[in-house]
Amino acid sequence: MDANFKFIQVFTAPAFPGTGGPVRAVALGPMTAPANAFNNGMGLRWLAPGETWEASWGIVHRSPQSFR
Repeated sequence: MDANFKFIQVFTAPAFPGTGGPVRAVALGPMTAPANAFNNGMGLRWLAPGETWEASWGIVHRSPQSFR
């Protein structure tokens, strides 16, 4: 994720629905503002009419063997 993302939300679950058994799962969500930002204003970016802004992020899967 680029420098526009100052926060990340992490969700973990001991089981993932629909797999037929216990499977550990984790989800990572890059965020430009923290949870509750619409209420406290922290991290919000305001755009003027006609102003543009862009950010980018991506994810790459690597096999366990690539870490050896």
